[in-house]
Formats: sequence, C-alpha cells, structure tokens
Amino acid sequence: MKLSVIVCFLVASVVADVSHLKGYNYEKPAHQGYDYPKPNIPFELPPKTTAPPPPPPTYLPPTTTPPPPPPTYLPPKTTKPPCPNGGSGPFCCINGANNRDCCDNGGSGPDCCTNGGRGPFCCTNGASNPDCCENGGRGPFCCANGANNPDCCDNGGRGPFCCANGANNPDCCTNGGRGPFCCANGANNPDCCDNGGRGPFCCANGANNPDCCDNGGRGPFCCANGANNPDCCDNGGRGPFCCANGANNPDCCDNGGRGQYCCTNGANNPDCCINGGRGPFCCENGANNPDCCENGGSGKYCCANGANNPDCCDNGGRGQYCCTNGANNPSCELPTPPPRTTRPPTTTTPTNTYLPPDEPKGYDYPKPAIPFFY
Repeated sequence: MKLSVIVCFLVASVVADVSHLKGYNYEKPAHQGYDYPKPNIPFELPPKTTAPPPPPPTYLPPTTTPPPPPPTYLPPKTTKPPCPNGGSGPFCCINGANNRDCCDNGGSGPDCCTNGGRGPFCCTNGASNPDCCENGGRGPFCCANGANNPDCCDNGGRGPFCCANGANNPDCCTNGGRGPFCCANGANNPDCCDNGGRGPFCCANGANNPDCCDNGGRGPFCCANGANNPDCCDNGGRGPFCCANGANNPDCCDNGGRGQYCCTNGANNPDCCINGGRGPFCCENGANNPDCCENGGSGKYCCANGANNPDCCDNGGRGQYCCTNGANNPSCELPTPPPRTTRPPTTTTPTNTYLPPDEPKGYDYPKPAIPFFY
C-alpha cells in the first residue's frame, strides 16, 4: 500500500513538471519565498541504496553464567528421632495423616473440620451440639419446641404461622377474617356479632332464634299468634286493637259506642237496651215488634184491629164499648134525661150592686174627636 502511494506521488510530480516545454522562461528574477534549485532535465530518481547492517554491540557482558555458590545458611541435615506417640511421618500422625493437624478427612485445625467450623461438632455458628443449633433446639431444623419440620410447628400445622387448617395469617383464619375469632365483619367476639348481640343469631335482646324474638313469637314482627304484620293481628285487622272494621278503640266500635256490644247509649247487652228489655225492640214484656205489643197488635195502643186510640175503637167511638154517642154500656144507649122544668119569670130588675151608686155603669170612654170608620 505504501509503495502504491509513493508511485502515485512520483507520477504526479512528473506530470506537473512543465520546465521542458518550449517557450518556458526559466530565468526569473528572485522573489520572496522558497527558491528551489532548477531540477535536472529529464527528471531521474536517484538509485536506491541499502544501509549496511549495524555492528554488533560491544557493551554487553559475556553470555556465560558462572555456577551459583553452595548455600551456607542452612543448618546441617540431621536425622529426626522417632515419634514418641508411635505415629509416623514428619508430623507423627497416628492415623496415617500427613499434615500439621493430623487430619485424615481433608480438614484442618485442631478439630479437623472440613467446613471451617470449630468444636467437636465443627459448628460454623459457634454452637456446640450435634445439630449445631444455637437457639437451644435440636434436630435437623433446630426446633426448640421439640418439633421436627422446617416451620418448627408442634401442632401439625405448616407455614410461618403453623396453621393446621391451611391458612397463612397470624390468626389462622380461612374465611378472610381476623382476630382470635376470625370475624370477617370486624367483630371481636365468639359469635362475630357486630351489633352488640350474642349467640348464633346475634340477638341484642337475649333471644336465641333467627328472628331475635324474646316473646316466643316468630317472623319479622315476632308475632306469638302466628300473624305476620306490624300489629300482630290474626283477624285481618290493623292498629293497636286489631279492628277489622277500621275502628281504633279497645272495643273496635265503629259507631262511637263502647263496651262489648258497642252500645252508644251506655247499655251493655246484645240489644243495647237500657230499660231491661230484650230483642231488637228492647221490649220488656217479651214481645218482638216495634210497639212491643204482645197481643199481636200494633201502634201506640197495640190495637189488633188497626185502631189507634186507647180503647182500640175502630168506629170512631170511645170508651170500653166504643160507643160513638158518648154512652158507656154494651148497647150504647143513652139514659132518659129528667123532665125539664120552666122557671117563672122574675119581675125584679137586677141592679149592679158591685158598683158605687154615684158612678156610671161600665166604662165611660171619651168620645173621639174624629169619627172612627172601618
């Protein structure tokens, strides 16, 4: 590559040299800048010469190395006496080992531990028991409670909380709850009642049934008679008195009355009679008609013939025998009147003795000034 670059450079120099052309004036006055000597015509490269090889150096020492002198700092080699313990080797190991600690298991140290531990059990944590437990436990899992599982659970459970039911929380709740009673609603009592109640139905009134009825009743209204309405009416009524007719009083009287028979007159019998009678007409004689007639009659006087007078006369008469002429006997005959006597006329003129003799008789009105006309 370098050679190609050199060749290209030389070719370019030859092409650029125009001094051999005719009419070219080579004689020019001196000017500032570089004054190169006139090149030879034609241009020829000098022959390539090879530099001679450098002479060998003369400042290096000779290459021959003298042998090292014998060591004089080592003590004289002596023969080691036999091992007093009956061992063998340079370390007098009686177990056939050949190391400073006489470890035949590849270990090191006074306890020949292969794991870098110490003590008779080669514990790396400083413990000194066969299981290397530093918490006082035993077994492969160092459980201090006598368990033998990775979680040291002595109740048959597993996990960090030793839940025997498969849960994994501090309270071992499988329903998503918390606390000692695993209440999912945040309560903290054996029944998980969040309303202050107790028992399986969380009744706050001490009852123990699904409806929390403390009166022996059932249903949402705790009716003891089997009804299912707010007033516990089993007759279809409503209100505090269960009146089926819309009334609202203890006797369910819708007529304004009171008592067992809703009598508005203060009576207390089925017929609301205040005279001691009975029946719808309150007849005291046992009759059963509006006029309380026990002879089959009617009207004020109980006349059976349709009459309406005390004597029940239907002919317009009166009395026991209904005589229309005023008689009072079965034949309605009037008695013969006695003969009429004639009084003789008197000749004496009567006088008004009740008036004073000097006063005029009767009223004496003054005569009006204007005549009175009808």
